[in-house]
This record gives sequence, structure tokens and C-alpha cells, in this order.
Amino acid sequence: MAAVMAPASPARCFDFDYRSPARCEPVPGNTGCSDLMEEVCSSHQERVAQWRRDKAHALHVEAQRGIQETLREEEGLEQLKADLAAVQELTEAAKHLSSEGSRLNQAIHTSLSAAGHRAQVAAQARDGLRETQQESQKELQQEEHALHQRIQTAEDQMVDIEYFLNRYRDSLGLDICRVAPQTVRLVFGLIDKTRPNREFSVTLALAQQQGYDAFDCSPEVPELAPLMQQLNEDPAAAAALPTFLCGLRRAFVCTANC
Repeated sequence: MAAVMAPASPARCFDFDYRSPARCEPVPGNTGCSDLMEEVCSSHQERVAQWRRDKAHALHVEAQRGIQETLREEEGLEQLKADLAAVQELTEAAKHLSSEGSRLNQAIHTSLSAAGHRAQVAAQARDGLRETQQESQKELQQEEHALHQRIQTAEDQMVDIEYFLNRYRDSLGLDICRVAPQTVRLVFGLIDKTRPNREFSVTLALAQQQGYDAFDCSPEVPELAPLMQQLNEDPAAAAALPTFLCGLRRAFVCTANC
């Protein structure tokens, strides 16, 4: 700046010593030369001084402009620094968000994989339950059909029993009483000759699986067990029940005569 503010002075080429004899002693034949020289030099010096002032003012204005531009550039630099810091913060935030997004994406992927596995397991369990339900329904239908057949067979047997017993009611002195579903009470009379009204009885019922059950025998006879075994060997045979009744009557007669 000092080099700019110190221009070379052009007035040095016009330096004039006013104490020179040329100013005091006029040249013969050239009247007033010293006054003219002085006027020329003075005018020139004034122009040089004005030029210096103008140049100094221009330099000052230029310097002020340069200072203002420097200040503006410094402000712009500070703004750029602030913007750079903000960009760095945004970059760090973006990195953090990217990391969080990656973890979230991984968590979502893991959750979706687990949900898919659970859905697959649920579908397999559902299919297994459907198969089990279908098998159970088939077994239940088979059981219902078998039970219906057993009930129908038991009803047919009871019809046959009642028909048979009704045929021998009078000849054997036999009385039949239904005491429960699929259960009858057989009462024999005319066994004890000394006491014709004495009753000999046994309760006969269809068994849950197959065959018959006998209980409440009065009086008890040892032949009841083998007779029941013989009856249940082939309970559907036509002669099975008559054979049982005849054998039981003989056992009651033996007991009455003892």
C-alpha cells in the first residue's frame, strides 16, 4: 500500500531556484523573463499538486473499495466456513441416518423372515390339524356306524329274546320283566313242587361289547358261570339262549330239591 501511495513526483523535472540571477537580472532585450518563468513554474506546480491530490483521493477510494471487498470476502469466507460446518453436520447426520436405516432394514428383514417362518409353521400345523380332523371324522363316522350296527343288533336280539321267552312263558312258568334298557328280569315258577309260588330269578342284560351279562341270581346256583360262558361263546346262535334257559332251570330244580 505504501508503494502505491508514493508515486514518482514529476515536479522534480521542473525544479527552479528562485534565487537564480535569471530571476533577479533580466536578460537584455527580454523584458520580464523571470516573471514569466515564475508564473509557468507556479502553474505547473499547482497542476502537479492537484494531480497528486486527485491521485491520492483515487488511491484512497480504491483502497477503501479494496478494504470493503476484503471485508466482504472475509464475511463470505466466514459464511462459507459456517456452511461447510453445517454441511459436515448434515453429512454426519446422514451417515447416522444411513446406519440407523441399515439397522432398521436388517431388523425388518429379520422380522419378515421370522414372520414367514411362523406363517410356514402355522400353515404346517393347520394342514396337520386338518388331516387329523379328517382322520378323526372318519374314525368317528366309523365308530358311529359300528355303534349303530351294535345297537341294531342288540335290538334285534332283544326282539328275538322276547319272542322266544313269550313262547315258553306258560310251559316253563317263565315271567319276563323289563327293568332297564336292554335288560330283563327272568322269573321262573313251578319249580319247587312243595311251594309252587316260590320264584327263582336272574337278571340278564346285553353286554357293552358282545354277548350277555347275568347278575342278581336268586337263589345263587354254581352252574350260572359255565352256562354264561357257553352262552357268550356264540350269543347269536339260535340255540344259544334256549340252551341257557333250560340249563338254568335245571340248576334251579336241583337247588329246590336239595
